Amino acid sequence: MNAPMKPGSKAQRDALRHSMIIAGCAVADIAVEMRARFRMRPREAWRHAHGWTLQETADRITEASNGRPGEAVAADASLVGKWEKWPGPSSRRPGLSALFAMADAFECRVEDLLDLDDRSALPDADLRVVSRRPTDAEHVPHAVTASPVAPVPEPTGTDLVRRAADESATWAQWAEASNVGDIALEQLMAETRALASDYLTLDPVELFVRTRSLRDRVFKLLEGRQYPRQSTDLFVSAGYLCGLLAWMSSDLGQLRDADTQGRAAWLCAELAGHNVLGAWVLSTRSKVAIWDRRFRDAINYARRGASYRTTGTVAVLLACQEADGWSELGARDEALAALARAAEARDAITGEDDIGGIFACQPARQENYASAAPPMHCERRTMRSPF
Repeated sequence: MNAPMKPGSKAQRDALRHSMIIAGCAVADIAVEMRARFRMRPREAWRHAHGWTLQETADRITEASNGRPGEAVAADASLVGKWEKWPGPSSRRPGLSALFAMADAFECRVEDLLDLDDRSALPDADLRVVSRRPTDAEHVPHAVTASPVAPVPEPTGTDLVRRAADESATWAQWAEASNVGDIALEQLMAETRALASDYLTLDPVELFVRTRSLRDRVFKLLEGRQYPRQSTDLFVSAGYLCGLLAWMSSDLGQLRDADTQGRAAWLCAELAGHNVLGAWVLSTRSKVAIWDRRFRDAINYARRGASYRTTGTVAVLLACQEADGWSELGARDEALAALARAAEARDAITGEDDIGGIFACQPARQENYASAAPPMHCERRTMRSPF
């Protein structure tokens, strides 16, 4: 037995349209019935009343707009779908040019494409332009190739000032929206700290999966819109998470992948303008270079990070890593000088580490580096060591 059709299925829409056409109903009547029966938005109802797909509708809207000098619209199926959903979630508001071209394509009035929700969300300036369109008595349906309607003249005087204010208010409403709040940002940083701490003791593969998942959440938020300071905080979170993934990747023996994560982390630090994050990223890249036996690169990363003005213990670790690189090259004096700078950095520490865990250099970690310095060690630490 076949499963029952869902309300508004293609088969039901087609059946309704055909029966109404046979009954002599106009397209406008079919659109009204589509809305009533299937709870469609106005623009979607008109499309289905014509029996068009999203792409067919996009092509017709684009063609109709070509007859309006200066009002060309490049529509596609995805954009039409977003216009139909507006002002709901995952939608996009159609501009006046799109609405006029849509009305021409559907052979209806612009007002027929707007319900109360649409009108409430439409800027006042756009509503005033729509209201200047022909009334029922004046409106004559025409094909998409009909002569273009003369453009509405620009307002002057008081109307011009009011329209400019409406446009600014509309922009401000857009700019004020944010897809993340301060509490959410605080939670993201807390979860990042937990991962950095857990990595010192827990299974690296399990931690890798959790870190990757959190990074993806941050990346998704960055694809949206937020205040500049919130974007900066998200870039900082993303930078630390990519840095964690770089550290984990190198410990799992995937040095090329670790380098890729390091470059992504560095980009985040640059976009955030965050010196402390930048220094920790360079520390991570120094560590990866050591394991890849690129000792000169490791030294350069460490020195570059040490040139940043930072708080916490990152300067200590960077000096230790420089010493590690010199030690591998057999440069005893340079290694000892770097360890001396590490001791000086320890005495000069100000503030706490933002993240901690793997992104902190406790005294025991510093001593581990010192013990590996000249006389030169013959065998390196195990890959899993966080030091």
